[in-house]
Parts: sequence; C-alpha cells; structure tokens
Amino acid sequence: MKYRLHVGAHKHVDLEKLPTSVIWYQVIDVKGLAGVEKGDMIRNVMRGWEVYYRLDDHTPRAVFPRRSHIEKLGDEEE
Repeated sequence: MKYRLHVGAHKHVDLEKLPTSVIWYQVIDVKGLAGVEKGDMIRNVMRGWEVYYRLDDHTPRAVFPRRSHIEKLGDEEE
C-alpha cells in the first residue's frame, strides 16, 4: 500500500507500508525535504513522524510535526 505524507507546502514524502509491520513505512520518493532519502524508515508517534536511516537506529534523523497529514495513493499491488 502506498501513501503520501504532506509535511508542508510543496514538501512531501511518498511511502510504502512494510507488510510485516503495523507502524513502519519506507520512503520511496522525496520532494522538497533535505535530510530524508529513499530507503529511510518512518513511523508515527506522539510527537510526530520520526525518520530513521535503519530500523535499529536509536535516534531519528528527522522529525516532522504532528500536523503533517497522510493520504492513500492507491490499492494496486506490485
């Protein structure tokens, strides 16, 4: 399942939900955001959306605000 996380005006991240996880998404495309790259991992927590380089990292490399909103892009399976 693919999603788009809108962080600000002309800034978004396209995500794909990991099939084996309830909370983790993987970045598949980035527009207008420095410090976030394809392949990074994102999860939604109380303080906002945390971006990690790998699942086993202890600190996030970026945090997006809670006001960021997510939308479903499509139901197609690849």
